[in-house]
Amino acid sequence: MNACRRLWRIAVFPMLCALAAVPAHAQSPADWAAVVAAAKQEGKLTVYGSGIVTKALTERFQAVTGIPTQFLEGRTTEVRERIRTEQSSGRVNADVACNGAVTTTNMMNEGRFVEHGALPALGNLKAPFKDNGILLPYTANALALLVNSRLVKPEDEPKSWRDLTDPKWKGKMLLDEPRVGGVGYVFFAVTYEKLGRAYQEAFAAQKPTIMADPALANRRIALGEFPLYVGFSFQDWKGLKGLPLRVVIPQEGALYSTLNAAIVKGAPHPNAARLFLNFLLEADGQLTISGLGSRSTTDTVSPDTPSDIMALLQAPLWGASKPEEQTMMNKLAVEIYGSR
Repeated sequence: MNACRRLWRIAVFPMLCALAAVPAHAQSPADWAAVVAAAKQEGKLTVYGSGIVTKALTERFQAVTGIPTQFLEGRTTEVRERIRTEQSSGRVNADVACNGAVTTTNMMNEGRFVEHGALPALGNLKAPFKDNGILLPYTANALALLVNSRLVKPEDEPKSWRDLTDPKWKGKMLLDEPRVGGVGYVFFAVTYEKLGRAYQEAFAAQKPTIMADPALANRRIALGEFPLYVGFSFQDWKGLKGLPLRVVIPQEGALYSTLNAAIVKGAPHPNAARLFLNFLLEADGQLTISGLGSRSTTDTVSPDTPSDIMALLQAPLWGASKPEEQTMMNKLAVEIYGSR
């Protein structure tokens, strides 16, 4: 009997240890082939989200898989409310929701999403990006500085995020609203964490002009209304052509926030949804993202990307805002910048 036990330990125990070491998200090719076949059988996918990147991804997914894909575009709040209404009525149309980190985290906490299960391409994710089993980060919105090249010489531009508190920039900076979610919030949250409250107080004392419409920021800098914009989004690089603008990446690196994809609870086409999430991390999906000037979460860069933009897409990342801290950070921003 003792000999049998010893034999069991020698032969079986190592095998069990090996099985335990297999990643939880591992899936056999046969299993995934069944998912693909089921997705084709479902014959449709509906994605709710916003932005040209997500729209382009749905179009490319349809072209690659042959699965008819509908993209319903709406503002962040509209998408969130529409999904809530659909789930409350028991008539869900959305399969996948694509949105910013703050919104998707809030929706996850409300129980709007389900786990996406094993995905073959999940291993393509590169640090600092992480998947939590529900929210899949498929691209990042990286942020830096933008200067008017006619008003700011290269030797005079900020070399560090700390340089923004230099008195020479007082009254000369444009900043997105830091007291709500968005670009300004990312700047506030990351620099508050990295550099402390004293830095934000010194920055606020610089009297930056705060605006609520980042879409107009690049144009205002180009017109010379301000020499410096804090919070330039790398996704806007195509709009710089022919304008007297120059992107400045501080020595610490760019700030960023992720866009996440998640499968909606009650999705009518769950297999097509899983197939889409996997596609987002495959080479085809990530090349589409990179080709549009957005940051890849798998370190993929399109060969068609212009050399000057390549530096933006490969810039070091310094830090990201934390969705779970937004309420606290918004309150701190009000304390420092005053009420809106």
